[in-house]
Amino acid sequence: ARAEEKTGRRGPIAVMLAAVLAAVLWERNGHDEVAALLANRLDAVERHAPPDAIVLGYVAAARAAAAQGQEGRAFDLLEHLFALGEARHLPRPCIASLAEQMRIHALRAREDACAALLGRLDEACAAPQLRDQGLPQPLVGLQSGLARTYASLARQDWQAMLGHLQAIHAVAERLRRGRDLIQIQLLEALALTRLGKENEALFAEALGMAKTLGLERILVDTHPDLAARAERTGGGRAVE
Repeated sequence: ARAEEKTGRRGPIAVMLAAVLAAVLWERNGHDEVAALLANRLDAVERHAPPDAIVLGYVAAARAAAAQGQEGRAFDLLEHLFALGEARHLPRPCIASLAEQMRIHALRAREDACAALLGRLDEACAAPQLRDQGLPQPLVGLQSGLARTYASLARQDWQAMLGHLQAIHAVAERLRRGRDLIQIQLLEALALTRLGKENEALFAEALGMAKTLGLERILVDTHPDLAARAERTGGGRAVE
């Protein structure tokens, strides 16, 4: 509010903070607030905000659109994010776009759509700009690993899911990526359930961490069956 007062609603600092706040509001289950917060200033976000804030803003806007039944607009926003990354030679926005599209399609069991996006993901991950960049490389590996997990989910290949998740679990721990680690644990619990293997302790730990961090959307965003499971066990109210 102070940034808007000083620089206007579309000022550089205001739009950068708006993109980050939109991501937070989404996690707190405030998708109506996200749409209002980003209305008529995504173009200013992409002009003035750094790449990470651009990704946060566009992904939050896409998720809010999908939640309001505007799936076409959600994919348009994500494809715009991909085009923006391509134009600026920034692979990470491209990978973020593809990963989010794969998550949406996988939760709707669209195996062919995920397979097509997986080919584009392989191309983006092979971009020369990612070489010798230090910290972004493990972050890209984490993001692409989650995307590949969802491609396996769309195929109902639970063993492949576990393979992808085991490969990135340690990376998420090393980088202290709390939300990513919780999502990995939740997906591990889902795959183990489908394979008929015990995972109560794993699920309970992920659920407890989600509550601690105030991640009210993470269960349903990761997979709706996880939210239903939490509700059945009496632990889902705060994270659906």
